[in-house]
Amino acid sequence: MKLSTLSATLSLLVAAAIDMNAAVVLAPLDLKSGPLCYDPAGLALCLASATLTPDPPSVVQNGPDQTSTSPIALSGALTVGGAPAGGIGAAGPHGVTIFGRPALSSTGVFDIEVTQLDLDGLSALGPLRLRESPTLASLGKTKISDLGGGNFQIDSFFDVFIELSIDGGQSWLQSQTGAARFESADFNNNVPEPGSFLLVSGAVLALLAGRRRRSA
Repeated sequence: MKLSTLSATLSLLVAAAIDMNAAVVLAPLDLKSGPLCYDPAGLALCLASATLTPDPPSVVQNGPDQTSTSPIALSGALTVGGAPAGGIGAAGPHGVTIFGRPALSSTGVFDIEVTQLDLDGLSALGPLRLRESPTLASLGKTKISDLGGGNFQIDSFFDVFIELSIDGGQSWLQSQTGAARFESADFNNNVPEPGSFLLVSGAVLALLAGRRRRSA
C-alpha cells in the first residue's frame, strides 16, 4: 500500500471515530427522588436539586456486557437546616456497566450498574467530595435509541448511593435519605419508583454480588 493511500485511510478512520463520538448524545440526568441529605456535625446538609451532565463516553465490549466511562459534571443547590445555602459545582470520572448489550450498534433498554462516580466540588460551604458507594450496588436502566444517520440518543435512570466527604476524603457519610434517583427527561419506559425498583431488584443484586467485590 502506498504511503499516500495509507495516510488517507488513517485519516478516514480517525474522522469516523470522531464522528462516532460526536453522534452519541448522552442526555443530562436530573435528581428526581427529592433532597439528598447528610448530617455532618449536625448541619442537616442537603443536596436539594442537582443535574448530572456526562461527556461522550468511551465504551469497551466485555463479552456480553459493556463498560462505559466518561467525565461527568454535577451542578445543584444546597440547603442547611432547610434554608438555602448556595450552589455546588463538581466534576470527575464516572463509569457504568451495561449488561446484555452485545454490540456498540445495539439499541433497546438495558440494565446498568453505576460502578464509579468520584466528584470533587466547590460550594459556599467549602470543598466537598461525592462518590458512589463502594459497597452498595447502584442500579438502573439505559435506553439507547437510533436516531438515524449514525446518531444515537442515550437516556438513563439510576438509583445511586452517594456518599459525602467534607474533609477531603478522610471520612465518608452515607445519605440519610437512601439512594438518589437520577433520570433523563426522555426516559419514559414506565420504570418503577426508587423504592419498588430496589424491592424487585433482589435477584439482580444477588447476581451482581458474585461479579462485584469492591473495597471501601
